[in-house]
Amino acid sequence: MAAQSSDRFKKLTNNFSTTLSSPIGSGDTTITPAAVTNLPTDTGTVFVIDRVDASGNKTAAKREYFKGTVSGGNIISVVRGLGNSTAQAHSTGAVIE
Repeated sequence: MAAQSSDRFKKLTNNFSTTLSSPIGSGDTTITPAAVTNLPTDTGTVFVIDRVDASGNKTAAKREYFKGTVSGGNIISVVRGLGNSTAQAHSTGAVIE
């Protein structure tokens, strides 16, 4: 059975960090990060985008939690705005953890 973003069991990867390869809108359900190395592909995964900027400064107003499934070089079937965050647009270079 293929991994789904709705999987009840999710894995996490410590200290994973990459950036957004292209901008996304608030309704986008596919996200293309610069890298997906060492991310699980057999279950859904939870991410945070724009928790910090490229300099490491906190960006609370931009922070968004989402879950999705890694497939190829993309995160697909993305469910946005988890954990009291808001689905919103993010720019190229936004930090994904």
